[in-house]
Amino acid sequence: MPVARARLLALSPPAELRPAHTLLNGQCFGWRPHEHRVDEYVGVLGRRVVSIRQTTSGTEFAAMHGRPEGLEEELIDYFQLRTPLSSLYAQWASAGCRRMEAISRSLPGLRILRQEPCECLFSFICSSNNNVPRITLILDRMRERPS
Repeated sequence: MPVARARLLALSPPAELRPAHTLLNGQCFGWRPHEHRVDEYVGVLGRRVVSIRQTTSGTEFAAMHGRPEGLEEELIDYFQLRTPLSSLYAQWASAGCRRMEAISRSLPGLRILRQEPCECLFSFICSSNNNVPRITLILDRMRERPS
């Protein structure tokens, strides 16, 4: 029996958030590309399994498991969407920061995530002398164990 798909809701235009640039760049390790859907990612945020999908018109989200109430606000905070990228780009340009200008042109919609401190700490500890696939594997194994 097929599992019912949660309705996706709009979150952000593509100029403000690109999940592929944000979730797969090595700053977090709990998001995975959906095995059957292109430009869709699945991860855990708090106590919910969340789906994030990039479309031509923007980023959409759905709670795949867990209550959807408050999820939009949690995602806005997680992706720091209250800070418009255009103002950051202008600030970097006026400061003459060529590296950030190049990054913003090459990776539009890239965001720095506001992660849970504990997740950030474990990721940092595991990152010592490891590569992204190995860090991901270590953290996956830690998530599988209770406590």
